[in-house]
Amino acid sequence: MSRWSAGYSVVAEIARSLINDILASYIGKLRSQLTFSRSLGRIGGLAATLDKLELLDFEDPAPVGGGVHTDVRFEVTLNYRLLFVIHGKPTLVVTFEEIAVDLPTTNAGLPRGVAVKIERGFKTRVTFRNARGIAGWLLNTIIAPVLSLGIWLAFTVLRKVEIPIWPLVDVFHKIGLSFAPGSPLLTALRLSSDNSLVLASDFTFGGAPQGVPTRIASFLPVDANVAAVVHERAVAAAVDLAFAKGWVPSRFKVKKWKIYINSFAIAFTKGTIEASGTLKAKRKKCWCRVKARIRFRAAIRPRIIDEATAHPKVAFTYDADVNTKISCSGMLVVLGSIMFAPTFMSLTVGASFLINILLNQFMPFRTEFKRDGLILNVYVRSVGFSGFIPLMMRFPLTLTGDGTYDLGPFLRFDLEELWGVKPYVDVGYKSDTISIAEDELRLGVRLTPEKPPTP
Repeated sequence: MSRWSAGYSVVAEIARSLINDILASYIGKLRSQLTFSRSLGRIGGLAATLDKLELLDFEDPAPVGGGVHTDVRFEVTLNYRLLFVIHGKPTLVVTFEEIAVDLPTTNAGLPRGVAVKIERGFKTRVTFRNARGIAGWLLNTIIAPVLSLGIWLAFTVLRKVEIPIWPLVDVFHKIGLSFAPGSPLLTALRLSSDNSLVLASDFTFGGAPQGVPTRIASFLPVDANVAAVVHERAVAAAVDLAFAKGWVPSRFKVKKWKIYINSFAIAFTKGTIEASGTLKAKRKKCWCRVKARIRFRAAIRPRIIDEATAHPKVAFTYDADVNTKISCSGMLVVLGSIMFAPTFMSLTVGASFLINILLNQFMPFRTEFKRDGLILNVYVRSVGFSGFIPLMMRFPLTLTGDGTYDLGPFLRFDLEELWGVKPYVDVGYKSDTISIAEDELRLGVRLTPEKPPTP
């Protein structure tokens, strides 16, 4: 049973607070471009600056995936001067309640865009904060209701704005992927102190879609504000697609060897990424024709270390098992359970050459294989000379090791450019940034957008 993905192939979750922080970062850097000023001649003047755009909450009325409702609040700082006598710097606060965001689809079930809709229950509220005296009374008693009615009428007439996303759908189609009916699904979750948006997708590979909307629950790690979960069938499909499209070659040459990848698979188990497959190698351009068949399995266990330092790292341990069968013209040498055979390939081939040379001097001979714990001993004994062993080889049956990968270069990145500005985002890693459960892998981090400059 899926722990985080609710059966979907790919799921992403982002906290509302992160969305608001990103909006604040953009608005802060665009403050000069979001300022409107107008001179009224002798009457005075007016200036307005957008200071804040905030999403107040998320909710998803039944049925799940039928559209996310949110309340949106704008805050605009006004600076007016009338007849050189009346001055004021109130804050215009406009709140839109019950705005619906949905992902409309075509008749075939494919997403065609992001729609912002005005539905029943839509309301607008306009207030002037910090407005005092007679000017404050006029603004909140007369002007605010008129503005609120005008905005409500305008949005009610508009009803719906749809942003096409066909380019995104075309990208998936070009690489051989298509969304399953009902995907992607957009829903909202209520957290203990926040809300979050969840986008879940199934694709038309690996059989019928398995996602269950009613089982979607928050999977954000502690202190993380964005996370994604990938099911192993999505990784398996990506691997198959990479080989089918030729992005990863299924055959290649290494010096005089021709290597063929017959199969390759990736699976997720608790705390472990497992890779397995089979290879075939041939070497023909030599006096001794050599063929090798290799079956391998490798297990990698990643984790985050030094997360509180300037150079957090992914630390991993690994172990692998490889069975290799090498055949040469004139004889058959079977080396069972050889660990890390690709590294020892030149050794085993050289040994095969040596066996053929010795064969002419010490015929007949016999080859023996003896296992001593985790070591495989290979003996070539002469029948004619008792006790004479012309060749002996030792191979480990298991390979274990560890390593690290520095995440220092991935502690900060720029957001998309908008009107000439690109705020940056700092990335915070935690010990549970990488989590692996049965059939699933979860990645979760805390993003901290650039603080907007003080006005």
